[in-house]
Amino acid sequence: MTEEQYTELRENLEEEFSNLDFPVYNPMEMASDLSEGSETVFEGDDFEYPASKFATQLRRKMDECSNGGFPYESAEELIEDTIEAMEMDGVVNQ
Repeated sequence: MTEEQYTELRENLEEEFSNLDFPVYNPMEMASDLSEGSETVFEGDDFEYPASKFATQLRRKMDECSNGGFPYESAEELIEDTIEAMEMDGVVNQ
């Protein structure tokens, strides 16, 4: 992932996650506060990732990430683990 792609992804996640009511205990709780709910799609130049995949694919990977998974106390923790889990899942390149 280029620096520009990383910045774009991070900004996209910041925009969506900044309005969440923390702490967030699970992906389903989080989905209702996203701009398009569970239909929200995180996009970049070379990927699209529906928020609905949090509950199925990213959720398990996030438990292995730096901040340890749910619950998340801040948008920054959630953003860091989301990007890390997307990299582990092969959605975005490191």
